[in-house]
Amino acid sequence: MNKEKNYKNITQRTYALVAEKFVKRDRLTVDESRDVAHALQKFAGLVRRGGKILDIGCGTGRDSMVLTRKGFQVLGIDFSKT
Repeated sequence: MNKEKNYKNITQRTYALVAEKFVKRDRLTVDESRDVAHALQKFAGLVRRGGKILDIGCGTGRDSMVLTRKGFQVLGIDFSKT
């Protein structure tokens, strides 16, 4: 197996191991941290109102959901199958 494929497999397995913890955390989290909320607000100001956003590495979709609520069309994708 080449090194690149091996790193991809290791990364994907690792994400799968921690994904459930992130899902549980995000179900219990109502508000973003101040830093994340500030970054999302700043980012949202750079995108046309109602514009399309591709959230690469969206994980549980927490940030995608925030941006959707702000009126953007968001497509979230993630490397993890979980």
